[in-house]
Amino acid sequence: MSELDPKCIEAIELAEDAYDADFYIYSAPIDHIGFGRVVNCFEVSRDNAVLILTTNGGLANSAYQIARLFQNHYQNFTIFIPSVCKSAGTLLSIGAHSLVMSEFSELGPLDVQLYERDEIISRRSGLLNHSAFEALKRESFDLYEHILLSIKQRSGDNISFPVASQVAGEMATGLMAPIFEQISPNVIGSDYRDLQVAIHYGLRLAGQSGNIEAAGVQMLTESYPSHDFIIDKEEAGKLFRNVETPRSELWNLIRFFSDFVFYEHEDRIVMRLGALKEQQVEDADHDEEDELGEDGDNTVEDGSEADS
Repeated sequence: MSELDPKCIEAIELAEDAYDADFYIYSAPIDHIGFGRVVNCFEVSRDNAVLILTTNGGLANSAYQIARLFQNHYQNFTIFIPSVCKSAGTLLSIGAHSLVMSEFSELGPLDVQLYERDEIISRRSGLLNHSAFEALKRESFDLYEHILLSIKQRSGDNISFPVASQVAGEMATGLMAPIFEQISPNVIGSDYRDLQVAIHYGLRLAGQSGNIEAAGVQMLTESYPSHDFIIDKEEAGKLFRNVETPRSELWNLIRFFSDFVFYEHEDRIVMRLGALKEQQVEDADHDEEDELGEDGDNTVEDGSEADS
């Protein structure tokens, strides 16, 4: 392992002391691989934990597992969002007792990533079909209403409302039916089920974190129009009870990890910062042992030369 800047080690220690917490970094998609890496580096040395989370989203199951792991082993669990934290990242954030956000932080709607049919390693937002279906419902009613009012106005009110309503309904049905026929009930049902899974995970995590009401979890699913909608610090403050500003020690810390905390890293960066300090101490001890060994060898060599 390459030697760390002593100032980085100092920044880690200052942040740990300021928050009285173990620090972790997660910059990766949220999936079973990421969860496995969290488990591998997980080690409790304090009562509190701070997870620096950067992700574009992923799988609800893995988000739930990661959040539960922190909830079950730490008295207080905080998530710091330096930049993007979308979909499954939002679900994971529901499990935190408090959030730390700045003007650069972005949460997103509570969404899940679903595998595309007949596509390899390709995912889409679970909100897509829901949004499309809601839009079609609105368009259908607007079309029916437009036709109904047009019939009444153009007939000079000579056509009764029941007749106008029947004609408008038949015309709207005829125009919209071909579009609705392209929607698979199985796909709609499957997407609805998966979104319900995310909601129920969110409610369970919120029940332990206490940082968001059930109504807030529901809003995260239904009140935002798209997967990439930005929920900034101000908006998050309307949904979550505890949303804090980063302390100076935290800003100083992430300067040393800016290569992967401001965007999701392609190499899946998952680490416990305390392990970096421990590795540095081990490396220093090994270097000292090597130096002592070299000094001993030189002494022996010098002695052998003197005897000869």
